[in-house]
Amino acid sequence: MARGLAYIILAHKLPNQLARLVAALHTDDDLFVLHIDAKTDVEPFRDALRDRGLRRPNIRLLEPRQRVNWGDYGTVRASLAGLRAALEASDLWDHAVLLSGQCYPIKPRDQIARTLAEAGERSFLSTAPTTDFRRLTHHHFQIAGRRVTVPNRFTAGLPLPRRLPFGLKPRHGSAWWALRREAADWFVDYDAANPELRRFFRSAFIPDEYFYQVLSQASPFADRIINEELHFIDWDGWHPRVLQTADAPALMRSPALFARKFDESVDAAVLDQLDGHLAGREQEVGAPG
Repeated sequence: MARGLAYIILAHKLPNQLARLVAALHTDDDLFVLHIDAKTDVEPFRDALRDRGLRRPNIRLLEPRQRVNWGDYGTVRASLAGLRAALEASDLWDHAVLLSGQCYPIKPRDQIARTLAEAGERSFLSTAPTTDFRRLTHHHFQIAGRRVTVPNRFTAGLPLPRRLPFGLKPRHGSAWWALRREAADWFVDYDAANPELRRFFRSAFIPDEYFYQVLSQASPFADRIINEELHFIDWDGWHPRVLQTADAPALMRSPALFARKFDESVDAAVLDQLDGHLAGREQEVGAPG
C-alpha cells in the first residue's frame, strides 16, 4: 500500500486560500490535519472546503483548537496537537509536513513526495546555534497587546535570566519542517513527559523557531536531520513579505518545495500562475518515456 504524507496546516484567515492550498496538494494517499486559530470562526473554512469538494475522510479539522498569537507558544501547541492527531489518525504516512495556510507548493505533488521519500529515515529541520539568547533566557509576556520582557530596567532584583532545562543549548531555525514519523512521535512523547519544557517555552519569544531545534539535541534522531529549509521566503524585517506576480519567475526557479507567504486579497494572480506552472510540470513528470 502506498505510503503518503501528513500535512499539518495552521491557518487563521483566508478560508478560500486554505481550501485552494489543500486542493493543490491533495491526493487520497495523504492526510491533512487543519488547525484553525481558536480566535477565528471555523465555519467559513468548513464551507470553503465543501465548496471545493474537499469534505473527505483524509481531511480533518483539528479539535480542540488553540489560541495562536504571533510570537507566542500557541503555534508550538498547535503543531504538537497536529502531530498527535496525525499519529493517531493513520499509520500510512512517513513524513509530517508543517505548513501555514498562506504557504503554497512551488513543485508538483509527485516531486514533493519523491523528495521526502528519498530522504528515507531523515527529517528536514533547519537548525543553527543562536546568539539571540534573550528570546529564550528572558520571560516574554503579552500585556494589553504589548510585549513585555522580564528582566528589564524596571525590574531590578528579579531573578536573573534563566537557562534551558537539561543542559540543552539555544538553537534556532525555520518554524516550518518535515519530520520523519518516528521523529514526530518522539517530539510528541518528549513534550508530554517533560512539562518543565512547556513551562519554559510558554514564556519564550517566537518559540516555534526554537522549540524543535532545541529539543532535537536530545533526540535519538539528531544525526538524521537534513539541515535545509524547504520554503522560499523573502524576509522583510521580522515578517515574510507577501509574494506577488512579479515574484513568480523566482519562485519557479527556486529549488524549494514550498513558498510563503501569499495573500489572495493582495494578489491572487500569482497563485494562478503557480497552478499553471505546476500543471505543466505534472504533465511532464507523468508523460510516458
